[in-house]
Amino acid sequence: MRIVLLIFIFALSLQNLAAVTDSLQQDPEPYGGIEQLAKSFFSIDFPIEIREKLDNQRIELIFYIDELGVPGLEGVIGTDHPLVIDSFIRKTEEIPLFEAGMSGGQFVESYYVLILTYPSVE
Repeated sequence: MRIVLLIFIFALSLQNLAAVTDSLQQDPEPYGGIEQLAKSFFSIDFPIEIREKLDNQRIELIFYIDELGVPGLEGVIGTDHPLVIDSFIRKTEEIPLFEAGMSGGQFVESYYVLILTYPSVE
């Protein structure tokens, strides 16, 4: 009976250890959620000729997130139009901070990718 009790206590200890380890690991997340972040970039008012080029276009925004949660736009995949890229850079300066990534209980620098598909202007 004692052995069964010891095994049970040992199993509970492992379960608690796993829960603590999970809470020490975290990917970066935008405050307000991904929908709010996407809405920020969809709200950019591009001229109609550029907006037409973005119709159904998949755009990947690659953010570098520092250990304080400050985002910086590191790259854009899906367009090379200078006005679009400049608008994304300026919008990145306006968005809220991110919840920084965490590893081993320490805040760490990390990357975050947002994939947008611009809807048709019709």
